[in-house]
Amino acid sequence: VRGGQAPEIVPLPQILLTAGDPEQQLSLSSFVNDPDTPKQELSWQVQAEPGIAARIEGDRLFVAIPAGQSGSRILTLTVTDPQGNLTLARLEVLIQQDGRAPQFAVEVLRHPVFSDLVVLRIEPDEELVGVPTVLVDGDSLRVEAQEDGSYRASFEHPPQQGERFVEVDIRGRDRANNEGVRHLEVGLAWMDEMGGNLRSPDPQLILNVGDAAARPGQMAIVYRLGEMEKPEGSQGQDVFSVDLLRGRMLASPVTVNFLPGSGADPLLGILRWDKAGNSWEELPTSVDPLTGWLAATVDELGLFRLG
Repeated sequence: VRGGQAPEIVPLPQILLTAGDPEQQLSLSSFVNDPDTPKQELSWQVQAEPGIAARIEGDRLFVAIPAGQSGSRILTLTVTDPQGNLTLARLEVLIQQDGRAPQFAVEVLRHPVFSDLVVLRIEPDEELVGVPTVLVDGDSLRVEAQEDGSYRASFEHPPQQGERFVEVDIRGRDRANNEGVRHLEVGLAWMDEMGGNLRSPDPQLILNVGDAAARPGQMAIVYRLGEMEKPEGSQGQDVFSVDLLRGRMLASPVTVNFLPGSGADPLLGILRWDKAGNSWEELPTSVDPLTGWLAATVDELGLFRLG
């Protein structure tokens, strides 16, 4: 013999979920009343239509829509009190298609052991289906997935190649089959004997390494960051990564040169990103009155912009 009153489920709202997104959760205790039973003593069950995944933990509903689904799905919820009184309610889930392509943040690094290897660290902003494809100057690279969700690929730049500009193309698909594409141009040059100059592929920036700053094993790497990689406070300016000695302090200073372009603010100077202070720092900047080039002499490289 059952006693007491059955729980009452208040009208449930429609919920909107994107197909292919990670599992979402909803607290069900806000939608039930029972005059003679505490909410924590109620038990829940869920039945799902095909095309939607749902489960219950305590009073929380977890729902996910597999990629490729569309329209709407119905979940049937059952709440039962300790006396066996139960109530059913229907929850409608509207499905939104994921039309946004994944984006890729890319970092270009020297290999920590093999000096002629250049490493691409690729970090997508959402989960991919399989590893992305990576081409360097049209040649396909072997791509390895990392435990943190990023990917790595590497290519050779042996000393006999001297200065080189490579084109990197990255493609990958998310769980909704949207394809993301990233194109990156990287300037590379060995600076281990006589020094020299390396311009960015634009060419808005030039790194000048004098003979005194040349050291064995030094390779200059210059490229422009994408929007995902820019530090905060970049103010819409192009940001360039400049490296020579795997991020270490240089034994002798080098010069970073910027061409601000016609119509630029005459008060512009060169700024470098201060990792420790998490801010942009102004560098002493000189101006060539004939060419308009800006120059800053530094003994530490990193990220640079105008400002």
